[in-house]
Amino acid sequence: MADWRLFIAVELPEAARQVLAAVGRELAESRADVKWSRPDAMHLTLKFLGDTPESEVPNLSAALDEAAGASRACVARLGQVGAFPDVRRPRVIWVGLDEPTGELAALQKRIEQATAYLSAPDRRGWTAHLTLGRTRSGRHVQRLAELLQGYRLASAVDVPVRKVVLIRSVLSRAGPTYTPLHRAAIG
Repeated sequence: MADWRLFIAVELPEAARQVLAAVGRELAESRADVKWSRPDAMHLTLKFLGDTPESEVPNLSAALDEAAGASRACVARLGQVGAFPDVRRPRVIWVGLDEPTGELAALQKRIEQATAYLSAPDRRGWTAHLTLGRTRSGRHVQRLAELLQGYRLASAVDVPVRKVVLIRSVLSRAGPTYTPLHRAAIG
């Protein structure tokens, strides 16, 4: 059997996708050389597994069911707009998620533990964020940095966290294609 490129995520409601698309359009006015994420493909990644044997999908699904079942549903809210490594040198442009109860972070930790046999934890740690785009060159990046420094979302949007999804990603020149393989209910 072949290896599949897999990750575990929370799918976003349409209202959040619309707000993220609007933010992307506004930041694109900088004319920076950025590969913007497609709104229909945006999600909250809880764990990137990478190349994983296809035969592991049933085991991963069972592990996800257990991790999600031991968690509590929560509601996150779209938060600040920022960049990695920072807004003065943006490489990855993102919108953060605020979830004050700690349930989202606890869910991610359970998933990290449940998948540790396949993939080591990210040494940088996990930050709840939605990737808007990635810079491809330094063209107009200073203008983008200026827009990012004072950027505020026009409206607050909730992101209910009630399910996690195991997703297969197939990369192509047109961008990634995502196929949900398993959904696990939280709680």
